[in-house]
Amino acid sequence: MIAFVTGATGCVGYALCRRLLTLASFTEVRVLARSNSPDVPDGCRVFVGSLDDTSVLQTACEGVDVIFHAAAQVHTPDAPPSDFERVNVGGTTKLLQAATGANVPRFVYFSTVAVYGEDTPLEGISEDSPPAPVTPYAQTKLRGELLVQEWATRTGGVGVLLRLATVYGARDRGNMARMMEAIRRGRFVLPGAGQNCKTCVAVETVAGIAANAGLFPDAPDGLPVVVADPHGAYPLQEIADTMATIITGPGRTRYPRLVPLRLLRHVAQTTERVWSLLRPGKTAPITAQQVDRLAASNVYRIGRMNCLLAGFTPPTLAEGLRGAYR
Repeated sequence: MIAFVTGATGCVGYALCRRLLTLASFTEVRVLARSNSPDVPDGCRVFVGSLDDTSVLQTACEGVDVIFHAAAQVHTPDAPPSDFERVNVGGTTKLLQAATGANVPRFVYFSTVAVYGEDTPLEGISEDSPPAPVTPYAQTKLRGELLVQEWATRTGGVGVLLRLATVYGARDRGNMARMMEAIRRGRFVLPGAGQNCKTCVAVETVAGIAANAGLFPDAPDGLPVVVADPHGAYPLQEIADTMATIITGPGRTRYPRLVPLRLLRHVAQTTERVWSLLRPGKTAPITAQQVDRLAASNVYRIGRMNCLLAGFTPPTLAEGLRGAYR
């Protein structure tokens, strides 16, 4: 089989390429990159271009058995909505057009649990819960899902929709990496009691699930698949404790900095007001929205992912964090 991966220099795409290269089923792993010598795993065949390069996409898709679409405009505070529209909707549209022209039979799309909204009940929600995206990122990723569903219906192909929980691992520059760095520097505080729960997932788990989604004949077609730690969600306190232990070594059992949520939100609001005067148009180092997101519960229950677990053992939280950030 021949695989074509977009976003191969990112956290998820890089780990996926490494996984595919170890599987005998894949004889070639193609990647889309902006230069001839990108930072991708050795053994990948590089196609130089972007999601805007129609001719490059057409050439890269020829003879491909499965496309893994991991490239995206991700959360960046100052990015205009047009950037999300151009990459997450426009880029996906062009890639699907190339897939159609090359008769690619399977398309694995990396989406996000953010399509469900900003928070969940503590007991969590199922993957078939109705979407309620708030941010431009989540809204455009959901539109990308719809494009893949329409492509699969129109062409008879298989469209697998992977809604990723918060990913951590090597090359991660997202929320978990920022939290780890804040703890390392002694600048992280827990809102309230830190008992709100977060669903996260090691990038190794994402890569294993995605590879199987490209291989298994019975992979869920056209239905959302939440990809998360199969061990369940973790209290924010436990995540912070685990990170602190990795940094300082055994013996530190609890992360101590608990701040009442109301006080933390007040500090953030004050910081935002001061920042708006000192640096107009720039995002403050801490915002009330960030505090609310940190204090929210984000619990997503897996279901369809279970049929894609064969062939690898997902790491625990401690194992995944230790491998990613030590």
